[in-house]
Amino acid sequence: METTLNYKPQVYVGTYRKYNNGNLDGGWITLTDYPNYAAFMEACYKLHKDEHDPELMIQDCSEMPDGLSVMDSVSEQEFNDIIAACREQSEEEGSTEEQPRFQIIDYSEKAIAVVGDTRDIKDKLKALGGRFNPRLSCGAGWVFSKKQRAEVEKLLQGGKVENSEAESKTDEGAAWKKNLEEYLSTKKDAAYYKKHFIGAVKLNDGYYLLGKPSIDTKFCFADEGEDYEYYKELMASEEKLRRYFIAENLSDMDRTLRWLQDDCQLVITCDYNDGRKGFGKPEHRWKQPTDVSMTVEQRAELIKALQWSRTQFEKRLQTYLKRYGVSKLHTWTYWRDA
Repeated sequence: METTLNYKPQVYVGTYRKYNNGNLDGGWITLTDYPNYAAFMEACYKLHKDEHDPELMIQDCSEMPDGLSVMDSVSEQEFNDIIAACREQSEEEGSTEEQPRFQIIDYSEKAIAVVGDTRDIKDKLKALGGRFNPRLSCGAGWVFSKKQRAEVEKLLQGGKVENSEAESKTDEGAAWKKNLEEYLSTKKDAAYYKKHFIGAVKLNDGYYLLGKPSIDTKFCFADEGEDYEYYKELMASEEKLRRYFIAENLSDMDRTLRWLQDDCQLVITCDYNDGRKGFGKPEHRWKQPTDVSMTVEQRAELIKALQWSRTQFEKRLQTYLKRYGVSKLHTWTYWRDA
């Protein structure tokens, strides 16, 4: 079955001739609208048919899959990587929404069995107490006591199973994910929040949402002095560039954690229009701040939640490096004003 792509990566296509003449005329082109790179390029040239042999210039991009971007052009490899990443991410999201194909069978007087394609929920079946047996007379499946039938049916119907001790041990962020679901239950645009946040911490009269940062792959260095020498070091060592990539992406989280851990003053929370809470030092207030401080316990939980969020992000960064290495990183230098 053809995968429905939830991501619509776009590039704004102009030309160098127009740009050099102070003309930004061009247009947004959605990469997933085209079956292959040749068709995409044909659309780009058609957009600028007023020029003879136009030299295309990518001036902006949006809605790119996690960790991918383009600079002033799109190569065939970049096009294929972006389409493949969109398909993979859409399949991952769809697998959590589609109903798997399985059924409950009365296996014996005291037991039931869940059979079918249970791969997507195997961890939940195990956490509920199920035992997998590949040699059942009805085929491979998960065995439960008949007393658990109601719980099993609730799980298979998409309902939530109460966190068991086993589940809480395997999912450290379960409580923060549950908080996010509570927050989203009041929001019409829940899909937006699911895309940008992975959990939430309850504060006095609102929630602090744990963000899902985008992966930064663009790094700029001054073309002189110590900055340039450091740049040359990075370019000469792939391992150093990998470490730099991870450290730079984690730097905002690390800065926030250091501030929360080192500052002895309680935090001033700040109101957003949608009921979220932010935080900052009194001199850094924004979004119509309110003078409501977090308790010591809330502060400790927030630190723990941010550490968990940081771990999740670092895993994404490591996965990115395993897939692409440093081949997709964009690094360049500039002349710094005197």
